[in-house]
Amino acid sequence: TDHPWLYHLIAKLLENDASASSLLRSNPFTDGPPPRWIRALLYEYSFATPQQTREEGVYWNRRLTREYLKPQSTQSVRPALKARGWLQS
Repeated sequence: TDHPWLYHLIAKLLENDASASSLLRSNPFTDGPPPRWIRALLYEYSFATPQQTREEGVYWNRRLTREYLKPQSTQSVRPALKARGWLQS
């Protein structure tokens, strides 16, 4: 990925870190264990037409363009974190 900070965010989400989770609209893992895997998908967004907004109540259309980052686990993000000095051990 062109955005190395994403690995840091994913590592924190995999730990169920409260400050990282607060960046999300909702955290589905607050009452349970953190996720074991996280992936990132890339969507292309466009404005809905006025007719779509009236009839369907939507303001956006989105289309999946590709997988941005393959599923990552705590172990798989370690090399990226270590390479940037974000992991001591």
